[in-house]
Amino acid sequence: MTTHHAHRWFAILVVLTLGMTALAQAPTPRPKTPPYAGVPMDQLTPEQLKERMEYFSSEWKAALDRKIASDPALKASIGNQRYYFIHAKTLWKTQDFHNCAFNFILNTMDQEAHQGEVHFAYHASGEAKSLDINFGPGTNNLIADLGRIDFNQNVDPRSIDVTRADGWMLRAKAQEGHVYLIRVFDERGSRFFVQLKIFHVEPNGDYIAFVYRVLPGAVMRQRYLG
Repeated sequence: MTTHHAHRWFAILVVLTLGMTALAQAPTPRPKTPPYAGVPMDQLTPEQLKERMEYFSSEWKAALDRKIASDPALKASIGNQRYYFIHAKTLWKTQDFHNCAFNFILNTMDQEAHQGEVHFAYHASGEAKSLDINFGPGTNNLIADLGRIDFNQNVDPRSIDVTRADGWMLRAKAQEGHVYLIRVFDERGSRFFVQLKIFHVEPNGDYIAFVYRVLPGAVMRQRYLG
């Protein structure tokens, strides 16, 4: 074999080796259908239900990232705020909240972290696309739908008209583009206001995405979750 042929075969071998290595290292493609598709939610085991919700969460996050990247106005309105998304409680057929509720003090929707101590949940009542804010005894929370206002401008809670039916409420409906003010008052002495913008409501009601910030002057007292 001539030197030219030897070099040629060596080059081919290198290309084949690199190709096989790339295939071996390539991530496993995600399934196009959710795990256990066709199996009713209430027939799944907790482990199967968690696997299905993890699939949905990954799909939702990818869709939200695309939405923000393709909408300069939305990106500007959110600014540098971290966004969150929570799913409807109706998607989680157990007693706990999983990722359908949020704790503003702990800054989390993780059930293992907040252990059911939450201030805000999505579709936890019988009303479609409801924003629910009172869970358990000792909470006296209120919510006001401020409509499509500038999220980046702080709202004065004193401006909410307590005499109007659309002022402070015990429950509101999730509407895309709306800003909400949530008053958190509880028996442990927590006293604070949260300004929250919902920038996505999935048309079928499965989940919402939002950004929020706690207004100045907050007093936060979380119960011991040890």
